[in-house]
Amino acid sequence: MNRIFSQIIKFLIKLISIHLIFLSIHLISKMYLQDVYIFEWTSRYDFIFPWLIALIWVIFNKYTVALSMAVGHIVGLFLGLYLDERRITDVLLHYDISELTGAKYELLQSKAAYTWFYTVLIFMIIGILLQKFIFKTNEPSLFDIIYESIKKFYTNVKAMISKRK
Repeated sequence: MNRIFSQIIKFLIKLISIHLIFLSIHLISKMYLQDVYIFEWTSRYDFIFPWLIALIWVIFNKYTVALSMAVGHIVGLFLGLYLDERRITDVLLHYDISELTGAKYELLQSKAAYTWFYTVLIFMIIGILLQKFIFKTNEPSLFDIIYESIKKFYTNVKAMISKRK
């Protein structure tokens, strides 16, 4: 029982530390960066996608992958912002505003969300590779410990029932 309690405490510490990164970026986005498209876009949807995936990685004791995703989230926001601003500036240098109608108007549409998404995905893949080859853990995940506890409980109950017969 003590082992389960210590694992739960470790799990909560890892979970809170990862989600503090997401939460801090979320609060900064909501409070100070609402006029910047990529920050407004991600805060409007409350970062649900990366938060949930990071939670799953932490549950299965893949803390390196979750941390890599959190870093990828931050890098993706700023990279998306920078590349999108640069792309729109290039479009405005090559075209007159009056020329940007119809199909050419799509050139002014923001692509920062795509950059953010692919950056998070790339960082997650990097985290998986780091977890697999560099930060190998022999420590069982919280899921494994709970499963083993339930299995042991079931075996004990089954043995008690068979003794009664």
